[in-house]
Amino acid sequence: MKIFAVMISFVFLILLSACEKPADIKSPNQYAKHGISFNYPSNWDLMEEDLIEDVTNVSVESPGSAIFMLQIFDEEHAISLGEFAQWYSKEANELIPIGKVTSDPLVTVSKKIHSVETSGKKELFTITLLGQKVPHQREFYILEQSGKVLYLISQMALEDQKVVDPGFDLIFKSFSVN
Repeated sequence: MKIFAVMISFVFLILLSACEKPADIKSPNQYAKHGISFNYPSNWDLMEEDLIEDVTNVSVESPGSAIFMLQIFDEEHAISLGEFAQWYSKEANELIPIGKVTSDPLVTVSKKIHSVETSGKKELFTITLLGQKVPHQREFYILEQSGKVLYLISQMALEDQKVVDPGFDLIFKSFSVN
């Protein structure tokens, strides 16, 4: 799991940068690869990389600090959603280059992913930097299909929720595994 350290560190650098802009969902872009498809806001950027032989990471980043990540594992390398969420949070919190992170315990939530109610985990955490506290939220979901396990992660500063949620809703509602 150490191979994700660079990716998580990158995510936290994004958290501390740029102001958020509303998700442009009027003319969305589409991702369709690896038997997966979803739409995402046209003003968000997509990045895809193979981290190791059987793990692919797809991330969609807003103009500010929100991010949607999809990690695709072969079934034999997967762990439970609870274990993944705890591992991810621990690694992310340890790798933040500056500031302090405090996290609440994970709670169970649900969301419709392509019209199917799916159980997930939600974490509220706060990044404190130079005395400023910025509350954040991460949500984790897991899907299994044809020998693959997909972890879906969304992350945002709570102050940006109104402008970011339409983008996350677009991704989750259009998400499809073929």
